[in-house]
Amino acid sequence: MVLNAKRTPNFVPGSNRLRATNTGTFTIFPIDPGGVAGLVAWYKADSLALSNGATVTSWPDDSPNNNDLVTYESAPIYNASDALLNGMPSVTYDGNDSNYRSNPTGLPVGSSACTTYVAGYWSGAANGDMFTWGSNAYNGARMGAGYYGGMVFENGGIATAQRAVSANTPFIFSYPYVAGANTTAATTHLNGVAATGEYPSLSGVANISNPVAEIVIGRPATAAAERWTGAVAEVLVFNTTHSTTTRVGIEKYLANKYGISITSITIPGGFKAKI
Repeated sequence: MVLNAKRTPNFVPGSNRLRATNTGTFTIFPIDPGGVAGLVAWYKADSLALSNGATVTSWPDDSPNNNDLVTYESAPIYNASDALLNGMPSVTYDGNDSNYRSNPTGLPVGSSACTTYVAGYWSGAANGDMFTWGSNAYNGARMGAGYYGGMVFENGGIATAQRAVSANTPFIFSYPYVAGANTTAATTHLNGVAATGEYPSLSGVANISNPVAEIVIGRPATAAAERWTGAVAEVLVFNTTHSTTTRVGIEKYLANKYGISITSITIPGGFKAKI
């Protein structure tokens, strides 16, 4: 990744380290996820060679793990040019649809490090899981919408943070998890804005089931009540904890691709990232 910085040098005497009070601006460029180490699942609607309105009976995994998904019960619908997502393709779920794979390989388990990204939008109907992996929606990692009007990430049954979302408003939701961390210290991001520990009463260390029994976009096979309604454009899972600059770079890749605005952030050292 390339970083450009405009700054006033302010070095610690006798070293090449900048003082924490140094100020300036970094420009963080989009990062192609395919070149980032640790990519273990990657589902993107623009990889589907389908006609508009076709059913999505399979969804290839563009990561090295090849955990391709198939239909569970009913198939979602392919939108070849989603006006809410910059004219890019998406897959629409009505609450009964899902794409699923049993016994996937290579996904993070237990309390190991992971970083997850999703891009899409929620229709405004009831609670639902957008993306999950684990033994079921309650003993795995899941991203869902509608919970108290927001996006929430639950990791091994431990809910972490929530960000408000509006119906039919595209978003990028991301979550870097540090291995073994208490989830009240973990941070989710909605369109670049962080939310930390909004469920302190449910604090704990993640414990994703091992082995992983399923990976699902849409309605989980083992938790039918969690019905996702809305569109999914892209899902990424890494088995590492992404730094701020890597996370923002991937968020910017998604933002540029799907026409979603993300908020600039301040990184350690007082630098403001121009994204």
